[in-house]
Amino acid sequence: MENYLKGIKFKSDFNFLKFIALISIFALSFQFFIPLNNSSILINLCDPIATISLFIFIRNILFKKELPVWEIKNFNKFLFLFLFLFLFSFLKGLIAFGYTDWAFLNKFCGSFLMIGYLNLGYLFKKQFGNKFALYLLFIMVITNCFVVLINLFLRLDLLSIFPLTYDSYNFQGFVSNRNTFSFQLLCALILLIGFISNKKNISNLFLNKILYKNIFINFLGGILIYGIYLTGSKTSYITLFFILISSLIFRITKIKFIFKLIVYSFFINLFYLLFNDTLVGIYTISEITFNNILDYFNKSFYLENNFSFKFPALIFRNTFERDYLLQGSFVMKNDNTILRFETIKIGLDLFKKHFLFGTGLGYFRNNSFDLIREKSLTIHSTPIWILAEFGIISFIIFVNQIKNILLFSIYKFRVFEYSVFLILLIINFIVFGLAHDILFQRVFWMILGLCLSSDSFFKNKIANKY
Repeated sequence: MENYLKGIKFKSDFNFLKFIALISIFALSFQFFIPLNNSSILINLCDPIATISLFIFIRNILFKKELPVWEIKNFNKFLFLFLFLFLFSFLKGLIAFGYTDWAFLNKFCGSFLMIGYLNLGYLFKKQFGNKFALYLLFIMVITNCFVVLINLFLRLDLLSIFPLTYDSYNFQGFVSNRNTFSFQLLCALILLIGFISNKKNISNLFLNKILYKNIFINFLGGILIYGIYLTGSKTSYITLFFILISSLIFRITKIKFIFKLIVYSFFINLFYLLFNDTLVGIYTISEITFNNILDYFNKSFYLENNFSFKFPALIFRNTFERDYLLQGSFVMKNDNTILRFETIKIGLDLFKKHFLFGTGLGYFRNNSFDLIREKSLTIHSTPIWILAEFGIISFIIFVNQIKNILLFSIYKFRVFEYSVFLILLIINFIVFGLAHDILFQRVFWMILGLCLSSDSFFKNKIANKY
């Protein structure tokens, strides 16, 4: 793939490869679970492309002695440590309690796949330049807004007359999990805030023109906040608060802009509810009118066999009054919330017993029934999971790299146009990760790859000296 990129001669071929990049961004919003023995494996539509990227990464190392170039010094060393830690923890678990599909396929193999996503962002930026990388990030915002709108459309009460209507209990987009969806929407909102805060310095002229369309930008932000609200994810509400507060503290955005986004989300909600009720009213009036005409026709002509056709009955799903919205309240009466905190408590207990190297990859899930009387449960906290199954040494390595990215972004805040993205992305990762296992969120690694990768097209070149 990379050799082919270097040998491109025709504009049509070049555009086709850009189309693949666009498809990758769009495909990130679609994933599903595949049952596998006593476990399941999560598949994203972008995984095949990321797998090719992983093969390119490995091939370049083995045959070309070439590594990706990042803005942060020693980032490649961290990537190798990242893979080594998963290998070590997997082998430790394999020896201690045996093989599990979840540990091998979801986590160990998943760690390589995340490197593939990171390298995919690097390849796109390397081949197509900084301007196109910004396009991809903005398209990620548009895609997530589109997914929210599609889900709102599919939940209209009028559509309940059709047998194949989408009717998931949770507002979860097309990723099979409401918390995953809320994390994606938060990432998209971060990108939008980053674009707005840095619109004067963005080198992409086309994006610059779009970013000055205030009504359009506010609408996008309102849609994202409304979507986050509808997921009912308590963690996303808290994370959203920290993101907005951090935006004000770092002077990334103004309170006026945040207020506008909230107001827009409120009016989008109001419009949607009125639109839904209006469609229901029109349908109801049409149904009554048609049935009355049909009855009159039958009585007037004394037909022995009446027409059997009737309007399909509406099923009022009360989209915005269902229990899943109550899950977003801060009253922790939900058994699921209590259970999540219980996994964190047990994770800390495991860390105390296996302080240095952890229990081994997959220990908690493999023994969840004995630990918490629930099958196939995981620790719902990224840092606690790392502490419990990897140990303190691995935890320090992860924390140190997160610190490096955050400090680098703050230090280069005025000259690096991706700094805002990275600062808010890390805050999102830290806060959201406290209550969920989000280390393998593909959108996070893709954004990280696009932002951290270095190429020769930067408007403000930054030496890799940090």
